[in-house]
Amino acid sequence: MCIIKRRRKGWAIAVYKKNDPGSVDEREYMENLFNSLCAALMHPANRKKFLDGEGLQLMNLMLREKKQARQSALKVLNHATSGEEGIENCNKLVEMLGLRTIFPLFMRTPSKTKRKDTTPDEHEEHVCTILSSLLAACSETHRERIIQKFVEHEHEKVDRAIELFLKYKEKVQRFELKKKRLSQEAGTSSADDDPDRDYLDKLDNGLYTLQRLALILGDVAVGIESCRMRAEKLFQMKMSNNRLDSMLVPIIQEYCDNLGDDATLEQERVLMMIKKIDSFYE
Repeated sequence: MCIIKRRRKGWAIAVYKKNDPGSVDEREYMENLFNSLCAALMHPANRKKFLDGEGLQLMNLMLREKKQARQSALKVLNHATSGEEGIENCNKLVEMLGLRTIFPLFMRTPSKTKRKDTTPDEHEEHVCTILSSLLAACSETHRERIIQKFVEHEHEKVDRAIELFLKYKEKVQRFELKKKRLSQEAGTSSADDDPDRDYLDKLDNGLYTLQRLALILGDVAVGIESCRMRAEKLFQMKMSNNRLDSMLVPIIQEYCDNLGDDATLEQERVLMMIKKIDSFYE
């Protein structure tokens, strides 16, 4: 069975919209279905099939139902909206009022007692990646709608983004300190390190989510002055440094430097963002 192809009566995973698996074996079956869907979405042509088959609507409904499939649906949305192949899905998600589902998930990570099949870090990675993808890919009108959300309720979403940014910045720093200590104990030097391997290790230890948060804050700060001022105020309070060019730009620049050759449009977009952030302090 091709997971991206709808059955006559709907998606194979649709039964888990309102029902949890009845056994451990059935739960494993459900997770295999979702993992197969994520794998299928890595093929660009399947993003269109997912869109046409109303896959976005199904995932959105699953997120609202709060069943065991919820976190798997969030992972699927992450895959469906990523990259240039996800542009149509990004715009459709905003059109179908998906922001009403995504932002509550951004504002609050499920507690350990409620979490069924993911860790808090995985939840935050998926949500932040989706928001970053939406800001990168959506039309100007939809992008404006997203950015305006960060103004609501006295910029509470900017506050949340800063909170998560500092969490993952500290996580990356702890990883780097641990790696340095282990290298010293082993008697090796930085000259023995593999830069590509080191970068991948950092991505796996918080840098990936940190980059998405830096991109989100960069987009929002460039888009609305009050959001920039709020971010600067919070960075000053928590880090004694209110300059976004020193807090965000090094992380965004590292992300840009490691983009593949086929990511020309994203590279141009990010370099423009960096230029605008730097211009605040000229």
